[in-house]
Amino acid sequence: MFKHFVVHPQIAMTPALATCAAGQQGKFWEFEHAVWGSAWDLQAGPRMKDAQLLNEDNMVKIATDMKLNMDKFKSDMKGDKCKNDVNGSMATLSKLGVRGTPAFFINGRYLSGAQPIDAFKSVIDEEIKKADDAIKGGTKPSDYYQTAVVEKGKKSL
Repeated sequence: MFKHFVVHPQIAMTPALATCAAGQQGKFWEFEHAVWGSAWDLQAGPRMKDAQLLNEDNMVKIATDMKLNMDKFKSDMKGDKCKNDVNGSMATLSKLGVRGTPAFFINGRYLSGAQPIDAFKSVIDEEIKKADDAIKGGTKPSDYYQTAVVEKGKKSL
């Protein structure tokens, strides 16, 4: 699952709203990838090419190139649903302790920042062991996430 957490709103809110608007037409991930491909040099680290490539004009260009319904795209981008979705995600993530990006939750465990693959592997291996132990103890595999992560997780923000 993907949630927006806009760290630099002066340049990142517009693409967040644009990806939401594209998502209203079933093109969230395609648009997200197009924004990154347009504005970032992914081979160098990633490194931003030019902040202007995150402006509304470029978002409209990307949407046009993707042949989205432009009236709907522009309306959704400026509409309350996308604003509420992005702001709601940010509020929820803030309550969970997120302060920057990237941020990851693996079975409810928070992993902050860019991490080496071994950090992910360690957490994932621990979570697999917990799941295997629970299943050996009688938990149905199809019930594990609900019972071990959701029901035993944080109950309120």
